[in-house]
Amino acid sequence: MDEQKEIICSKERKIFRKVLIGLLEAFLLLMATGYFLGARYFRQHFLPGTLINGIECGKLLPVSAVSLLERDRELYTLEIYGRSVNGEEILLGALTADQVGMEYTNTSDTLQEVLDKQNPYLWPKAYLAGSGETEYVKEYQLDPAKLKEALFDLEAFQQAGDDLPRDAFISGYNADTKRYEIEEEHLGTAFDTEKAYRYIVKQLERGNTCISLMQSGCYRNPDAKRNDRRLTRITDTLNRWLSACITYDWHGNTVVVDADLIHEWVGIVDGQPVLDEAAVLEFLQQTAERWNTYGTVRTFETRLGVTLSLKAKKYGWRTDTDAEFPLLLEAIYGGEQTKKEPVYEIEGYHKGSDDIGPSYVEADLTNQHLYLMQDGELILETDFVSGNMSSTPDCITPEGIFGITYKKTPAVLRGADYATPVTYWMPFYRNYGMHDATWRRTFGGDIYLTNGSHGCINLPKKAAGKIFEAVEKGFPVITYYYPEGKNPLAQKTETVDEEAEPTPGELEPTISETVQ
Repeated sequence: MDEQKEIICSKERKIFRKVLIGLLEAFLLLMATGYFLGARYFRQHFLPGTLINGIECGKLLPVSAVSLLERDRELYTLEIYGRSVNGEEILLGALTADQVGMEYTNTSDTLQEVLDKQNPYLWPKAYLAGSGETEYVKEYQLDPAKLKEALFDLEAFQQAGDDLPRDAFISGYNADTKRYEIEEEHLGTAFDTEKAYRYIVKQLERGNTCISLMQSGCYRNPDAKRNDRRLTRITDTLNRWLSACITYDWHGNTVVVDADLIHEWVGIVDGQPVLDEAAVLEFLQQTAERWNTYGTVRTFETRLGVTLSLKAKKYGWRTDTDAEFPLLLEAIYGGEQTKKEPVYEIEGYHKGSDDIGPSYVEADLTNQHLYLMQDGELILETDFVSGNMSSTPDCITPEGIFGITYKKTPAVLRGADYATPVTYWMPFYRNYGMHDATWRRTFGGDIYLTNGSHGCINLPKKAAGKIFEAVEKGFPVITYYYPEGKNPLAQKTETVDEEAEPTPGELEPTISETVQ
């Protein structure tokens, strides 16, 4: 019995062993079949865990991976920057891949190379540890025709010739700043579209997708900019002249030569700064003529209250324009700020429009009476004897406004055949002057009508001395005759008939004697 059981158990063990071996063989066959089927699969698919340019491509066919890797084409933009109207860089436009005809050229070949290099029999290992990562540079091509068409559809390209550049230039005189100024250049946005197209293509060939035309050299630029040396030199020169300020004291009258006036004389001729010297001279002559008083007719109110018109025969101010002209030019060219008087050819005694002033000698030839005024106050008056009215015309004392030529004490009055000494000699016009006449016993009245001098004003010695002390070179002397009917002292003084006393020395000194 036991033996029979042992036999049964032995048979069962054999059956179990066979079944187990069969099962193991079936499992191994199944595993081998699966392994080889997997290897066959991964001959056409990427191994698990395959990363290409960071994208998971495991178990994908190359054709499926291509679309996955080229998906960024949909996000592609070609950005083109250029110059704005104020010179800043702005975005002119952005083009898509379809607009420029963009196509990748190396993706399929690259993926096939990756597939060919992998070992499909290592696919179990790839499931456990991954297959690794592959990086490659995508290459693409553009359709030149599409690219050009897309570029020329951009507004910037359509208006490429509209906003042309403008050179910097010197503006006119600015009355507010009192200067000439340089107007900045205008860059504009005009550019050479063909040149820009070639530049963009070249940048695309280098893989650039963000392109700036600012460095392309395709923009049209102004020839002269604000810092142009020629423009700077011209404006600096003009503004140096305009910075001049010459304040004249024109014998009491203020005349200012500054930018408000100078700008009328300066300009740019044939690209060079020019000062119109002829205009400067004309201004100087006109100003001198306005303020010159020498030889002009003045109104003068006498001590008796009558207003007369008298000519300043040898008195007043006269500008020496020939001497002042080069000095004024020098001051303008040098941009000087100065206060000065013009050069005078002849100077008056007092400054101002009324250049007679408050100090003068007034000789009333009609009434033979003299007044000495000092700072508006009468300090002396005296009778005198003037030129003989019944003799030759050169003996008549001239009327007008004069200035003391010089004074001398003592002096000798010389004639053709005599020489007469006087103590005080004060000539005021040619050989006419004032002096003491000690040979006369009386003065005033009508003496001058028939027994006057040879033209000089004969004075009592004491009065002549006081006048001599008060006057100096240039001191005004006003002589006049009242017109008929205007003499306030209508009554005539009876003629004092002096005895036939010789009047030596009444012939005036020669010119050589009076001019020292």
